[in-house]
Amino acid sequence: MRVDAECTGAADSSPPPKNNVELVPTPIYRTARGQRVAKQRSQALTIRRRLRNVRRAVYASVARSATQVLMRLPFTWVRRLTRLFVGTFGSLLHRAAVDTNLATVFRDQMSLADRRRVRRAMFKNMADLPAEVLAVARRGEAFLGSRFLPGPGIEKWCDLQRRYPVGLIALGGHIGNWELLLQYLHVAGARPFGGAIAKRITNPGLNRLVEQMRGRFGVPTVYVDEGAGGMVRRLRQGLALGVMPDQDIRRLGGIFVELFGRPAYTPIGPARLAIVAQAPIVVVFAKRVGDRLELIVNDPIVPDRQATREQEIVRITRAWSGEIESFIRAHPEQWMWLHDRWRTKPTDVAERRAR
Repeated sequence: MRVDAECTGAADSSPPPKNNVELVPTPIYRTARGQRVAKQRSQALTIRRRLRNVRRAVYASVARSATQVLMRLPFTWVRRLTRLFVGTFGSLLHRAAVDTNLATVFRDQMSLADRRRVRRAMFKNMADLPAEVLAVARRGEAFLGSRFLPGPGIEKWCDLQRRYPVGLIALGGHIGNWELLLQYLHVAGARPFGGAIAKRITNPGLNRLVEQMRGRFGVPTVYVDEGAGGMVRRLRQGLALGVMPDQDIRRLGGIFVELFGRPAYTPIGPARLAIVAQAPIVVVFAKRVGDRLELIVNDPIVPDRQATREQEIVRITRAWSGEIESFIRAHPEQWMWLHDRWRTKPTDVAERRAR
């Protein structure tokens, strides 16, 4: 009884409200204000999304209109325009990034004059790529074949397709004209292509335009977010797949492989696909030689059934990455040096896994 009395007394001892005004709990005001703020933020987000969609639609419409116009011009004219545009604006916007990457990779092995020469040749190559793609889309397979020099590359590719009943994984990089590379292998190869593996462009209109250009000769686009099941089925049907995994893509699973003496986060998707489908990886390039292209086909990297999955993923990834590095060392002007290939650090991956 004494405890109850003390508790009751403690409860009644609180001072009464001043002027007998009933106090209203503040959470009601906070909740109402929070609802208003959330509504304002939602409206602002909706407006930003609509503006972004309008901006994307405008970009896609301009790109489609420009594509239609350029496709009707002579190839030499289009190439002059792209060289002027890319050589001028590309150099202004990305010259510092290219010079930094070249200086970091080659250090004293390449002089300042050689780095400038490589940079100019790289921008020239990047300018010729869209001009050739537009001309091929307009003129067809005959013009596509005329862009490639005769040589043993296509014969070796066809021989590999006949040797292996499963489809080949044509693995390349952003070297030479990587867009025409898969088109040429599809048209001139012994068996057709099942698709070009790519990631979606955030702009839906531009994504559809690129997809249509790639599919001019029957090469569909297979997106990485569609899963590996469809890719494995295509390979087991004997269809080839093309992939360009020479960039730093944080969202994809990868391992760190030495590239020019530095750890580079490298996708392991091609190795996994090769192991599951038991399909060889063939590193291929469309090397630029003057104003034309030369098909380079390396020896196949065949999965080892006796090795463990983890061992094969590391071995295959190191193998194809090493072949790309060897080509870039011999022909540095052929690679796209704009990209920060060493952007992801081992500490970034460790922090991401911890989260």
